[in-house]
Amino acid sequence: MLLLLRRFVLRTWSPVNALRAALARFGSSTSQASSTPRWDLVGAVALERKPVIVPELNALERKYLEILHALEVEGSLLSDHELQLLEDKKRRADPEEGVAITVQTAQDIEDEWTRKAKEFKPAPRLTEADRKGDTRTTHRCLDQPLLLVVNQQLGKGHRWILPQAVHAHGETMRQVFFFKAQLRNGTLSVGDLKKLTKADDFAWLTYKELCSKMLPRYCKAVRSFIMAPDETPYQHLLDRALSSVTWQKSSITPEIPREDKAAVEVGKS
Repeated sequence: MLLLLRRFVLRTWSPVNALRAALARFGSSTSQASSTPRWDLVGAVALERKPVIVPELNALERKYLEILHALEVEGSLLSDHELQLLEDKKRRADPEEGVAITVQTAQDIEDEWTRKAKEFKPAPRLTEADRKGDTRTTHRCLDQPLLLVVNQQLGKGHRWILPQAVHAHGETMRQVFFFKAQLRNGTLSVGDLKKLTKADDFAWLTYKELCSKMLPRYCKAVRSFIMAPDETPYQHLLDRALSSVTWQKSSITPEIPREDKAAVEVGKS
């Protein structure tokens, strides 16, 4: 009985049977690997157009600017032009001073400055693209940064995402999946999208407009690495600060009108 059992074990685990078992296991693992979905390593670029003009001041910045202007006027001295205005005015009012020969008075100079200031026509802050709502151009929202997003195919549908491409063999990404870039010049057209795989539309969006097209989870990830500023209730903070501060009006020198201040300084001299 023991001899028959030994012959059965040796016959079952012979080298040929072991090889057959290994090939069977390899074939089953290969079929399982081929049926498992393959993951692609994808890299995206955040192409940004920086602001072209200075943004408008918010409520807190305007209030701070008013305070700085008041402090500057209160602590400043009269310029040579303002002193010349007072001298010309005093000379015209006092007949004993006589008639001075002056080629150009300070008032004439000031009138010339005023005329040139009225002739200056600043460029409008709103462009034609802003009025038409065209998001395919960078000539919009000049006081805000713009980010390029594309309507690219993901799976069976299209999503608004940053331009992305599948990682090619041999390229090093160094564990960075979003690359930042700045637009210096040039434009983008629909024809240029042919170079980007499975994309049919694009838009230049502000930070506020990103979440209107992107999925919430994707938009949150994008805003986190581009460091988009959150909406701050400046007016609420300003009202709260003004209501919590007790102003000591007696210790603050009242602001003197410019003409009265000039008269006081001339009298001191």
